[in-house]
Amino acid sequence: MTRPGRVHRLSDGKLVSTFESHPSWHGIHNAVKGKVLLQLYSIWSHGDNDGMCLKEIVQSTGTNANSLRVLLPKWLKWRYVRRTAKVYNDRAVFSYVIDTRGRRFVEIRMPQSKREELISQIKQSRTSKTGGTKSYESIRVCL
Repeated sequence: MTRPGRVHRLSDGKLVSTFESHPSWHGIHNAVKGKVLLQLYSIWSHGDNDGMCLKEIVQSTGTNANSLRVLLPKWLKWRYVRRTAKVYNDRAVFSYVIDTRGRRFVEIRMPQSKREELISQIKQSRTSKTGGTKSYESIRVCL
């Protein structure tokens, strides 16, 4: 479903004009994208511009690492996320940060009810894996 263009103000003050196509939330693909973008949006909104590596994203959202290995390059191409590389022990570690289009997805295209549902799923997956919730700061495992 597409609506005529609207102008929205993102949290960073940017004005964006969109033709709204509403994503279907029936399958798993938008749920995985929603969880990852919510997590990246959360750390971005708290001022962390270093982002998260694949391992951190998997541990913090409860998503499948193999799926993310396929999806993250697509989201990078579609400008939902940005990627930076750092070298540790002669090995490149990629870090992902939410981009403007990803923030627009979270702020505009994700219904509040779906946002709350995905947040509860993220919290539930953290609790079930660790026996208690882990904060973001305790997940820095890539370095």
